[in-house]
Amino acid sequence: MCDEFDKLMLAYQQAVIKHTETLVLLEGFRTKLSKQDYDRLEQVVEQNRLALEEARRNLEEHAASHGCLPSTEPSDAATT
Repeated sequence: MCDEFDKLMLAYQQAVIKHTETLVLLEGFRTKLSKQDYDRLEQVVEQNRLALEEARRNLEEHAASHGCLPSTEPSDAATT
């Protein structure tokens, strides 16, 4: 069990959710936003995509360097 892996997994899961939510917003408002607002939202989607990639990379690098696996016990961090 590795607390750091669990923290990195939670950060990755949160990044997935955030990226997915902004993608849904972008698609849902595609025809309702001005070009300027759409472009701004598109930039947010791209920033969230990059954050997601970084979170995934951090998780993979940690797991590779430490041979970590997620704990089998629920983490307090997962409820916050």
